[in-house]
Amino acid sequence: MGREVTSKIKVNKSFLNDVLSSAQKGLFKAGQVLESKSKQLAPIKTGALKKSIKITKESKTKIRVGSDLNYSLAQEFGSVANGRVIPPQPYMRPALKESKLKMLNAFINAGKKK
Repeated sequence: MGREVTSKIKVNKSFLNDVLSSAQKGLFKAGQVLESKSKQLAPIKTGALKKSIKITKESKTKIRVGSDLNYSLAQEFGSVANGRVIPPQPYMRPALKESKLKMLNAFINAGKKK
């Protein structure tokens, strides 16, 4: 067989911190896109569901976008309560589906130097 050509790459701590910082900014920007779209698509009766949709930081590399209202799950997936069927009115899943490309672009652009 032929010879191999390899390169060794070493990064310093400052570089890794910059990468993590850019990723965190990008994650938050992507979350803002999803938050905005899900608020647009949320069913409105009183407006409480729409107002309750927020971004929550769970760790350095994880966020949560959603509502903590007790009926938000029933709105998304439907439910049966007291023998009454509550049809689903999805807003989070369609928001994610419609926003994937915009979220990716927001993530990428957040890390660009200005």
